[in-house]
Amino acid sequence: MISKNITNKSILVVDDEADIRRLIRGILEDEGYSVIEAENSKQAAEQFEKKSPDLAILDIWLQGSEKDGLEILQSFKETKPYFPVLMISGHGNIETAVHAIKNGAYDFIEKPFKSDRLLLMIARALEKAALQKENEDLKIQGNLTIYCFMLILSFLPDATARSPEVKNDVYDVSLRQAREDFERKYLMAQIQKFEGNISKTAAFVGMERAALHRKLKSLDISLNDAQNNNKSVKSQTG
Repeated sequence: MISKNITNKSILVVDDEADIRRLIRGILEDEGYSVIEAENSKQAAEQFEKKSPDLAILDIWLQGSEKDGLEILQSFKETKPYFPVLMISGHGNIETAVHAIKNGAYDFIEKPFKSDRLLLMIARALEKAALQKENEDLKIQGNLTIYCFMLILSFLPDATARSPEVKNDVYDVSLRQAREDFERKYLMAQIQKFEGNISKTAAFVGMERAALHRKLKSLDISLNDAQNNNKSVKSQTG
């Protein structure tokens, strides 16, 4: 029985050999994964940006490619630090495997590989990535809450000096609303700082690109509005 957590997972397979890509596609699709193919670094970058896969399987040696698998791994990790990647190669050695894992790959699998091992590594890599994302989201939420409290406190008079008759707008909203107001201003400021580049903004605030999009949507922040606001600010300061 196919797990519900698998049916909506997409995997990017990067290999210069069409036969290998078809082989891996067949194994993964039989298990309910959706598969995206790329034969070189340019296609990999395009599919990574356009399709936002959940995991990548990268061949280290790519003939006719501007970048090899290790360089692609590095670019993926710079954009999405917790993005799970499995490296594969028919000419690997221990040194290559250690280097790949040290640079962020979940594991290294040597060709030819058994389908059971490949599927096990994929499942474990996805599980680890999900836990890392959950922990990071909780950390970010906690940090934003702390920042929100600090922002609120900066507007408050000393408790000893405040009488019951004193009114302050910050007391007229719920804690949730105050936190959302801060998150909205904070994220808009970060988008402005990075000139509307969502990938750079996501990397800076420590969120996955897809998670940032969800956060912006939950805060009723239109990406177009945020980018237009950035253009407006630049024209005023230019």
